[in-house]
Amino acid sequence: MITIVGLGAGDITQISFSAVEKLKSNLPIYLRTEKHPVVEKLDIEYKSFDSYYEEYENFEQVYSKIANEIVNLGEKEDIIYAVPGHPRVAESTVPLIEEIALKKGIEVEIIASMSFIDAMYNYLAFDPSEGFRLLDAFNIRKRDLDCEANIIITQVYDRFIASNTKIKLMEYYNDEQEMYIVKSAGIKDLEYKKKIKLCDLDRAENEFDHLTSLFIAKSGKKRFRSIEDLEELVFDGKEGESKSYEELANQMKDTVLRLSSSIQEDDIDSMIKKLGSIVLQVIEFSKAGLEEGYFDFDEICDAAFDIKKM
Repeated sequence: MITIVGLGAGDITQISFSAVEKLKSNLPIYLRTEKHPVVEKLDIEYKSFDSYYEEYENFEQVYSKIANEIVNLGEKEDIIYAVPGHPRVAESTVPLIEEIALKKGIEVEIIASMSFIDAMYNYLAFDPSEGFRLLDAFNIRKRDLDCEANIIITQVYDRFIASNTKIKLMEYYNDEQEMYIVKSAGIKDLEYKKKIKLCDLDRAENEFDHLTSLFIAKSGKKRFRSIEDLEELVFDGKEGESKSYEELANQMKDTVLRLSSSIQEDDIDSMIKKLGSIVLQVIEFSKAGLEEGYFDFDEICDAAFDIKKM
């Protein structure tokens, strides 16, 4: 049997009673990392996998190696595997262990403790029910960002990661977007937050470590309006105002001819406007199609996806 124990957000008060009791059960204990403030306050013997972070090229390899080794150990005897925070929150090794253990018929028990997300809620004084997204600095996609939700970005370990994160965030947010660097949330005497602008994220005076996250409060502000915003604008119009397919087709034909002229003249600004007109006309087509009960914008996107795969 493998028992996976959460060590809490970092303060000794945040590890659950059940987790502490399990850690005192004299079973072999393995830590994903000993770089966690609560470890030195627990009177336990353990082995850690910190050396793996130096041995392998990326985190995917590290987590895969740890997961396989934990399952192999769990085949031979009952063991405890302890991870920072809550085992179900931003802990990549846990689902890997569960997947491998299921195939081998090994039982896995999860014992929760307070997650660093809970500590962030309290320290930053925001309610996650207002809208909240948890993202990993190593896997940020533009489509995962949302200016209408609070954003927490984990694993901002150093300035190199912060710089890459900054580049990704600038695809969605304005350079002046305000945000917080948050370190050691929930750990008394160590927790720290600093309000900065996105453009200053990777400046030399900002410090990062394994307990650093970023917080961006919902603001309703972003660098560019999206296709969804345009779709909402068109569909908010009064029903019955839609143009006929013929009118839209003639408009699109005229716009394509104007686009061709812009390309020949190497007029980039004009190209952008003409392409914008074409996108608008496609959405207007979808509104007309929806009102007549034939098709909508989602079906157009789905057809475009199929064409691209051909």
